[in-house]
Amino acid sequence: AGPANIREAIVHHGASRIGHGVRLDEDLEVFELVKARQIPLEMCPVSNLQTKAVAAWSSYPLRKYAEEGLIVTVNTDNRTVSGTSLTMEYRKLMEHCGVTAGDIAGFIRNGLNAAFVEDAVKQRLLRQFDNACAELGLAPG
Repeated sequence: AGPANIREAIVHHGASRIGHGVRLDEDLEVFELVKARQIPLEMCPVSNLQTKAVAAWSSYPLRKYAEEGLIVTVNTDNRTVSGTSLTMEYRKLMEHCGVTAGDIAGFIRNGLNAAFVEDAVKQRLLRQFDNACAELGLAPG
């Protein structure tokens, strides 16, 4: 569904994350609401293209959303139905959307920050992730 459903989920149901959100840019007011409230978007590129929620890789909005300050995560939606993995999702984003390894690290960090886990667990995971990135010389974008 489109931006009206995103607004409904946030305003009337208290959504703290939005699944997909690929049509968010159809309504600037809803876009700004998501941005202002720092609500993470669970983007599922392969699924979004398979279901025709987005017409082509060239119009996939993930990079644009990230550049405009939205919190973006990358997900698989349904691995078995879509025939994908996170590795494949990342590879496709790098091939088709100009996403870098640093961008991917940033998307992963966003996912950790958005995780529905106790804060102590989240902080431990973030420390481990940041240490792994530092060992690789990778700065999350």
